[in-house]
Amino acid sequence: TPSPKCWIYPSAHGSLNVVGALQHSCNDFFYEVGYRLGQDSNGNYDSNTGLEKLAKYAKMFGFDQTSGIEIPESQPQISDSDSVRSAIGQGTNNYTVSQINRYVTAVANRGTVYSLSLIDKTTDSNGKLIKDYTPEVVNQMDEISSSTWDLVHNGMESMVKSSSTFAGMDISMGGKTGTAQYSMQIMFCLSVMRRQIHLKFQLLSALQMDMRLPMQLKLEEISQKCTSIQNPPMNCFKDMLLL
Repeated sequence: TPSPKCWIYPSAHGSLNVVGALQHSCNDFFYEVGYRLGQDSNGNYDSNTGLEKLAKYAKMFGFDQTSGIEIPESQPQISDSDSVRSAIGQGTNNYTVSQINRYVTAVANRGTVYSLSLIDKTTDSNGKLIKDYTPEVVNQMDEISSSTWDLVHNGMESMVKSSSTFAGMDISMGGKTGTAQYSMQIMFCLSVMRRQIHLKFQLLSALQMDMRLPMQLKLEEISQKCTSIQNPPMNCFKDMLLL
């Protein structure tokens, strides 16, 4: 099995804190997190120990259950293989877009996990309310400090601010790039390779002080131009983001 490498290899990001790691989506930083989670008090590493800790936090974000939407949904799978790779979302992690969006919503609102719904309310033909689908709280992560949420938000906001793609946007946003891919290549030219690649970009849009809008943009089989997974061609989505 090839050794874990960052997407920027053979280059490197250098020394980073968690804010910089989120901004640059540095694999090596989060590989190290997965490794340290697997260490005991004597510094000995055991993958199963790391996986247990990763699973603990995954369950806090609702990754052990479906999101609640009113259509058929695949069961989520928390990784049970290799805590180092699982820490960046690899391993055997497997989730639907709605499950990931619920997780991103919890990150945005600082720890409240909701059961999602596609329905706001149902009424009869006269407009009389039949049922109001008020969001149900599944978990509240009060044990996570405000300073920890600040660091995560700062990292995601820094990612957007450092990208020319979002220059001129008149709303405050935070984001995190990620990939689920079939290719062994980390950097690639889609117009040449023409392989199926999924580019995912998690977006938090703070439209108001008390409102967060999570979005996940997914680009498949793009072959118009050469690009990298760190620079997905997002310009075509700007109008949509402003809706």
